[in-house]
Amino acid sequence: MRPSAGSAPARATPTRSGPVFGGNARHFEGKAVFSGPYRISPRDLEDRFAGCPSEQYFGVVVFGQDGATRIIRDNQFTLPNLPHIDPEARGKVGLHLLGTKDLGVPESYREIDDALYRAYGIEPPATEDFHSDPANYHKKRIYASIHFWHPEHWKSPDLAHLARVSLGTESRQTHEGAYLGRDETTNAPANYHSHGWNADGYPCHVLVHRLAGVDSETFNWNGYCVDKVLNRGVKFPPDYHKDVYRTHDLNTALMFFRDWVLEDRGHYLRSDPTWATYCAEHKNIVRIVQANVPQNLESYVEVFGPDDGPELWDAMTRPGGAFELSHGLPWRTEYETHFDPLWKLEGLHGYDPAHPEIPSEIRPWKDLSEYEAHNNAWNAGPEAYQRYLDEGGFAGSGEARGLPYASESSSDLMMDFVETYASFEQAGGVEAALAALAFEPEIVARMQIDAATFMSTALPIAAQLIAHEALVVKKEGVNGMPVPLAMWAKGVRAELVKAMGLQPSDPPDDPRNAVIEALLQGVGHVDADPGPGLSRRDAYVQLRRTIAPQLDAARDVRGGPGAIMRNAPPALALRAVQNPASHPTSPFVSIQYACTVIGDDELVAAS
Repeated sequence: MRPSAGSAPARATPTRSGPVFGGNARHFEGKAVFSGPYRISPRDLEDRFAGCPSEQYFGVVVFGQDGATRIIRDNQFTLPNLPHIDPEARGKVGLHLLGTKDLGVPESYREIDDALYRAYGIEPPATEDFHSDPANYHKKRIYASIHFWHPEHWKSPDLAHLARVSLGTESRQTHEGAYLGRDETTNAPANYHSHGWNADGYPCHVLVHRLAGVDSETFNWNGYCVDKVLNRGVKFPPDYHKDVYRTHDLNTALMFFRDWVLEDRGHYLRSDPTWATYCAEHKNIVRIVQANVPQNLESYVEVFGPDDGPELWDAMTRPGGAFELSHGLPWRTEYETHFDPLWKLEGLHGYDPAHPEIPSEIRPWKDLSEYEAHNNAWNAGPEAYQRYLDEGGFAGSGEARGLPYASESSSDLMMDFVETYASFEQAGGVEAALAALAFEPEIVARMQIDAATFMSTALPIAAQLIAHEALVVKKEGVNGMPVPLAMWAKGVRAELVKAMGLQPSDPPDDPRNAVIEALLQGVGHVDADPGPGLSRRDAYVQLRRTIAPQLDAARDVRGGPGAIMRNAPPALALRAVQNPASHPTSPFVSIQYACTVIGDDELVAAS
């Protein structure tokens, strides 16, 4: 009952490129700006990036054909007010380009590192061997997330090509790692990119992360410290496209960290492939621990409890312990970090030695059995989960609290694709609805649900998209010309019939006809209402409010055995930067775009 993926229906609504709504840079209308001393080489635009016609198309997708095209800036950003960004470029949409030779020598990494030190507000080390002194090892560290993407997929004729060939479901971003300075990266798999950039033809965006009330030097070191520990021996799943993302809540991420360090408990993490972590999953665990676990004994007790906390701290810091094995030098007292972690800032309760009777909300699951009991009860549905709670089962802190940003459900992935490439603001509600319904095979496969379950959640959302488009047509017409809604609806029906692949010979009781009627039901209500309709901006605001409960319900749909219920794609943190209205971080966390790194032979000096 889904629309034909390759269909290119006649348009009932105009193609548009609207203003930025809610700070969403992806739909900015205008000319991109490029900050910094470099520009993309015209030769490489042609040779390496599939004949990209100019730097204006570097970081965008040109979508459509036959004159009905639009530009989506899926890999450009609103340039932040940071010291290394050209003053005249700040607040405008574009990129800040820097190059690397990927050699691990100063002339290769100096410009990148200097830009990041300026972004963090950290004075760079005075000498190149600064960190070789153990007394300085923890000071002036860089720790940033890096997100690799594919500029060559800059043009797509239709949604099907965009989704299946041009990596549109991933926003063209296919790997996430961490940058530690001096051309060093960490990744899952551990040897990916040989611990360097490998950014020739495969550039990456660099993001800086902050926690409220914590200076960047302390927060970076906390992340650097944890990253090295979790990256040592990291296990990559056999098929990452089908990997089950388990660490989507604070309690499970903390259990993972505890059991990774206490190896006698963590055998399942190294032997069970369902606990292996793909690139972005691995880095999301690091960031959750970075924000919630200061590296000191008192904090370990607060987080992990009076028994596990001291044991874990000893396993981390003792001679030959996890820190020394992963960092290559013994732990020193001055390596400790002290700050108010995210869970405290959000008002959660940890273990309090003065009040041990108050249960901890943030503690890890006691063991794998407790984790599985909770997970199985949740997957079994609301009634089973309520029984679990009534019987005294530990609920944890949930999927929203204590996290820098939340993971995504399959319905979130669907809406990401729709809002990026077929958005209500740019493409209109009809094309957005068709794009949502075209996601049926992807979501059915990932969640192991049937088509009827998908339609029960997706169809009401798609119908609201079309109904709100009708509100816009009622007020603004089509291409500025008044159009009776009944006439407009007739054209939309023809568009839906073509998209669904219906033929005149198909029987009236074909289920696709019922889908079309459901999609158009709201149009009749709009036509009957005496109101004047809404502007596109007002309709979008009302649409978001209207479908919010439906999206929440879609997130709670349970899947079959082995279903992929939650996701952490490499684009997740970038979505919080590009479209904060739809992808908010914790109010105590901020993420900023810093730069885009590419092989230096693909750059030329800015004129």
